[in-house]
Amino acid sequence: MTKNLRSIIAFILSVMMLFAMSCTALAASTDIIDEAKTGSITIHKYDLTAAEKGGVDVSQFTASGEADSAAAQALNPYALKGVEFSYTRVGGITTNSKNGKVNVIYNIPATLCSILGLSNADAEVIEGSKLYFTSDKLNTALAELLSDNTAGKDKLEAWARQNKLNAMPETDETGTTSASNLELGLYMMIETKVPQNVYSTTNPCFICVPMTDKTGDYWFYDVTVYPKNQSNDPTLDKLVSENGTYADTASVSEGDTLDYRLVSHLPYITSTATYLSKYTYVDELTRGLAYGKDVTISFYDSEEDAKNATGTALATWSDQSNPTLFDVAYESSQGGTRMTIKPTKDGFQEMNTKYSGKYMVVAYTAKVKSTADMVCGDSGNENDVKLTYGRTNTTYTETLEDKALVYTFGLNLTKTFSDNQGKAEKVKFVLQNRIDDYYVTATGENGEYYVTGQAEEEKDATELSPSKDGSLKVHGLEADTYLLTEIGTDAGYALLKGKITIEIYGTDTTIVPSIAPVTGLGSEQENCEVTMNKSAFAIVDNTDASMSAHGDSANALVDMKIENTRTFTLPQTGGRGLWAITICGVVGVAFGVVLMRKGKSGSLAGA
Repeated sequence: MTKNLRSIIAFILSVMMLFAMSCTALAASTDIIDEAKTGSITIHKYDLTAAEKGGVDVSQFTASGEADSAAAQALNPYALKGVEFSYTRVGGITTNSKNGKVNVIYNIPATLCSILGLSNADAEVIEGSKLYFTSDKLNTALAELLSDNTAGKDKLEAWARQNKLNAMPETDETGTTSASNLELGLYMMIETKVPQNVYSTTNPCFICVPMTDKTGDYWFYDVTVYPKNQSNDPTLDKLVSENGTYADTASVSEGDTLDYRLVSHLPYITSTATYLSKYTYVDELTRGLAYGKDVTISFYDSEEDAKNATGTALATWSDQSNPTLFDVAYESSQGGTRMTIKPTKDGFQEMNTKYSGKYMVVAYTAKVKSTADMVCGDSGNENDVKLTYGRTNTTYTETLEDKALVYTFGLNLTKTFSDNQGKAEKVKFVLQNRIDDYYVTATGENGEYYVTGQAEEEKDATELSPSKDGSLKVHGLEADTYLLTEIGTDAGYALLKGKITIEIYGTDTTIVPSIAPVTGLGSEQENCEVTMNKSAFAIVDNTDASMSAHGDSANALVDMKIENTRTFTLPQTGGRGLWAITICGVVGVAFGVVLMRKGKSGSLAGA
């Protein structure tokens, strides 16, 4: 072997040795923590409930602390914006070597020890006031605390607030937030604020910066976490009743008192971080209705009891007996009158701690006015309500809406006479509800009447008279069957033989309230939808009748035309007519006698 070749081989071997040594050093450096480094925590926040509804199998993803591109791709559509996490470094990471036993231990503050139920007996090492624990001890204690999910979370959330933990920026549109340049050590991470649709926060957890990878081969300093929330939104349903049966629509008479119920399924509340901070109802009645100003709020276990006012309420608030629990305000609006209902601070405390997932019912009455403000016909009288709610992150709210429709109808009667000589204002009618067996009372003049109520007997019913031109309108009748009786007419004209049967069939409408959107999936019912299935119609004496409009509202008033005819002329008796006949008879007889006498005289003279 030449000298040059030996030199070349020696050089190559030297380089190989240096490379091997550097690789060994690199490997060694990943096996131990580099105290000179800092770390970071990145959180990607997703809506677990929405993801599962969207068909994602969330069980396939395992938390390792490292970025998971597959999880991000599958869950990104369900990212949650507006979640706040708070964190603090609770202690350092220490290697403990005692009696030949070597392990890693962590120290945490005494206040946190107390919450976790850890004592000196659980500690691996005690150095003055500092207690050091293994990760197994800490994980077990945290799991036991959170076995009572709400109570455990509440304790840790309260500790976070009291100790003013560092708040991360709220998660953005991608559900991401992070904290960087973190000193190495053990951190406690707690979810402290959530938007309106989150009801179950992620369990508080310990995060070690750095972490060992899932294969146990090295330490990494940038920790990525994919916590998942469960979402839940309230519902809203506005119902109305005139007779004890609650529904989306009602057919009413003017003068009636209506019962309204705003039924909302309260969202779930699992800890202080998910407390409701806003739950405001804005209800509006049209001009034809007036609030009774008698609001109550009740809470029920079941939807059936809540919607039908059955069973026993868990609690009932009124603005007189519990004035500190909610506020009510009334104001005029463009469409009529608006009512706003808000729980107070004390009211929210009751709702958040006692009625999670229960049914909340706002109940009140309203009077149907006996005026032209009440709309007759298919358009109905809309009564809108909006519910705006939010949780601890007050920047984020959602609004639900629903409405009830109140329908009323009437009569459009034209009175005529066969010879066009009669006086229509002399005619009188009474109207009876055949189904509910009451007589109609009303107020009005000049042939224009508005129903005011009911009378048990005909003598107490309102006598309805047309105007001089024969027009008679009766506004504000519920859809039902009526009997119209003519009890008076102008002299020389015959009354109707019998009662007229009037059947009014109300408008058939379906109302679907809005539904809160699901993260990443939108909403099947973004706005309240009203669908008219069938228009109102009427039958008069078994014959289809037309219905005229009331303003822009079609099929409002049942069209009718009633004609009176002259009575029959009877032979006259007594008085001057009889004397005239008698005198004519006497004169005729006398004239006959005279003629007879003249005849006889002429005959004798000729003889």
